[in-house]
Amino acid sequence: MALSGQVTYSDRGTFFIIENEGIALQAFTNGSHMITSGSIVDVEGTLQLEEFIPSVSATIVQSKGFSNFPELSARGIDCYNEANHCKRVRAAGTVISIESKGENHEILLEENGVLCRAALTGAVADFEALALENGCRIVVSGPYFANAKESINPVIYLNSIDDIQVLNRPWIFGTMHAHTLVFGLLLAVALIWIWTVSLRLKVTKRTRELVDVTGRLRAAYEANQSAIAVVDKDGLVLECNAKFADSFGYALAIGDSFEQFHQHVLEHASNAPAVAEAWDALAANPAAEDTFEMQCNVKTEGIFEVHSAPVGDGTNRPRVWSFHDLTEKKQLQRSLVQAQKMEAIGRLAGGIAHDFNNLLTGIMGNLEIAKLNKDLPLGQSLELIVSAEAAAQRASVLIKQLLGYSRKSTLEICPGNMNDIVYELVGLLKHSVDTSIRIDVTIADDLWGALMDSTHLEQVLMNLCVNARDALPETGGRISIETENITRPEGDFVCVSVKDNGSGISKAAQMRIFEPFFTTKEQGKGTGLGLAMSYGIVKQHNGVIECQSEVGIGTSFRVFIPRSEEGASLERNDAIVDLPVADGSGRILVADDEEVVRAVCSGMLRRHGYEVSTVGDGKEALEYLASGAKVDLVILDLTMPRMSGKETLIQVRRRYPQIPVIISSGYLVDLDAFAGEVGSRPDAFVAKPFVINSMLRAVAECLKTSGVQPV
Repeated sequence: MALSGQVTYSDRGTFFIIENEGIALQAFTNGSHMITSGSIVDVEGTLQLEEFIPSVSATIVQSKGFSNFPELSARGIDCYNEANHCKRVRAAGTVISIESKGENHEILLEENGVLCRAALTGAVADFEALALENGCRIVVSGPYFANAKESINPVIYLNSIDDIQVLNRPWIFGTMHAHTLVFGLLLAVALIWIWTVSLRLKVTKRTRELVDVTGRLRAAYEANQSAIAVVDKDGLVLECNAKFADSFGYALAIGDSFEQFHQHVLEHASNAPAVAEAWDALAANPAAEDTFEMQCNVKTEGIFEVHSAPVGDGTNRPRVWSFHDLTEKKQLQRSLVQAQKMEAIGRLAGGIAHDFNNLLTGIMGNLEIAKLNKDLPLGQSLELIVSAEAAAQRASVLIKQLLGYSRKSTLEICPGNMNDIVYELVGLLKHSVDTSIRIDVTIADDLWGALMDSTHLEQVLMNLCVNARDALPETGGRISIETENITRPEGDFVCVSVKDNGSGISKAAQMRIFEPFFTTKEQGKGTGLGLAMSYGIVKQHNGVIECQSEVGIGTSFRVFIPRSEEGASLERNDAIVDLPVADGSGRILVADDEEVVRAVCSGMLRRHGYEVSTVGDGKEALEYLASGAKVDLVILDLTMPRMSGKETLIQVRRRYPQIPVIISSGYLVDLDAFAGEVGSRPDAFVAKPFVINSMLRAVAECLKTSGVQPV
């Protein structure tokens, strides 16, 4: 048979014990194999059954190396029996006799009435130097041999003197021992004194180092731009810096109640309910960590990022609070968002200017032809005028879209039609992309209404389309825009997708594309705020924006906006049909610094039965009213010299509250925002350039609502 294992005992190469995974056996050889204890061997031979364990008469023994014995735990010799026969053990016992004959040494051990022998061959000098004596407590290591005869004690065979470990020796007091004891005591006292002095020096050194570190930490603590405090489980301040007084006008000090500072903050926080909710959640869970924003108006209006986290382990651990001032950062972000919008407008400007010049060419050309060919039949002249008017209307749409895109405003969410936004977007986009780029539009005819702010969502889609355009090669490529109804686990959504077959976005960049100031574009070609702003707008709509992209294949952005329960008109308003407006009567004062605008407006109104007077600015308008002239309605331009339309409106409301006022301007006017800024709201707004019916309708409605009795 063949077997392998580690040699735990060897007797002159003729007899050795092999053990492998708790199984041991004896092996006998002819003495030609010099095998030492600890060797790893392969053995082949004839198996023979012995009384306790099998043995092998080995014919082939091959050594494969050497290894230290595995560490064993010491147990009393009374813990071993026949089951441990031939196995390596580590046994403890008390020496009761020692017998040495030449190189053979035998130690008799006792433990709880159980006797065991430990046998060692050789190492005479080392054994004598060990100075064993009766009463010594020792631990021996080696293979354990049980005996079938009860009269013969078991034996543990030791390989070397290293297999004996002395635990302690018996105490026998005598003169020599007394001198040794005194010397030992004196030595111990000296060592203790040296250790004490050394310890004091170390403590002094560490104390100085701790003071230095504490000083540096305190300096860094006070120099931090954030207000920082450490609060114990009872709400008392353990540490704090002086930044609280600068940021909140509250001189927080060590030992103060942090709850009093909390109440001080809530009294001045404009978002107090949200702050209180976050604060209470942290108080209810000592292990919680959170970060939230707080708007606090103590000295000046400020925005703070509040972070709180527990310190150390356990339920009664203190908590650290930090209040970082974000006011300047937020202001900078808002400014950069507006700058990014203007940057996108700049990209569109070239294409829009080209098309606007074409429209002006159509307007001026048709009117020039009508002017030079005075003998043309009336029908042909009318065709030229209608063509010029159509070009002017298309130019007006371009300008309104541009103004609506670039102005600053808050979200006004109401039921709307996503298809209308897409139609307007495509009309604007065609002016800003190369004609070699194909724009595909897929519109869902049964699209649900959506809860949205049309202006802001058009801005989001324009950002996505501009990014898609920038990802395409200089010529060629495709941008696809699609609307559809989608049901997600969160509910029903209207989805609009913007896809391109451009360069794509790497996986690493996709993880950061919605971060503010992150951009993959070259320096100077983007602020890195477009997608961050788009993400924020979509989130304000309680919507979702997703990106899928593969480098070299293209990119797809999908925007999900919640469905409107009220529904929305899904009829596309390609053009507003102007219904005829009946003639009226009344006295109207038109104030505008542009003579051509005054002439057009007064001509339109006079043609429909109104008496019209015109002035060049707001000051002249007030002088005309003060002259006693009868006026039923005032039409004001916003930007005029000497006195603007806003200032004039305030004065008219104060002096002549019964006279209705219409504001007419080339700028888009939000009447609610206008009223908040000026303190007075006009009765109507008519955007320039206007068609006659829109002006006539506003005039008639104002006169009717005001109750003014026209002449």
